[in-house]
Amino acid sequence: MRRFCYVCVQALVPVTEEVPVAVELHRFIIGSKGRDVRQMMEEYDVSIQVPPASDNVDVLRVSGMPTNVQRAKKALLQRVQQLEDEQEQRVRCLLTYLSLVHFFSLSACPNTL
Repeated sequence: MRRFCYVCVQALVPVTEEVPVAVELHRFIIGSKGRDVRQMMEEYDVSIQVPPASDNVDVLRVSGMPTNVQRAKKALLQRVQQLEDEQEQRVRCLLTYLSLVHFFSLSACPNTL
């Protein structure tokens, strides 16, 4: 009878892990008509379950072989960071724009201090 290495066998058992992703970012992870999430599932050979928006859950579930799940999880977290950075940049631009509009509107008014 053959003995199998427990660690080796564990590497062949599918796992499911949760990845924290804000509900507001789910649509960007999914992409147009599901293109981005499908591409990621194919690239990493995993299944990614995105809960319905009505559930208001900040978690995606990634299932597959352990090494594939870890790679997909890392890629998802990198994408989330990229989306958060882009969102922060948009907010900074908006605040700069609004402060300039406010400044010029005050300077154009002769009755201001």
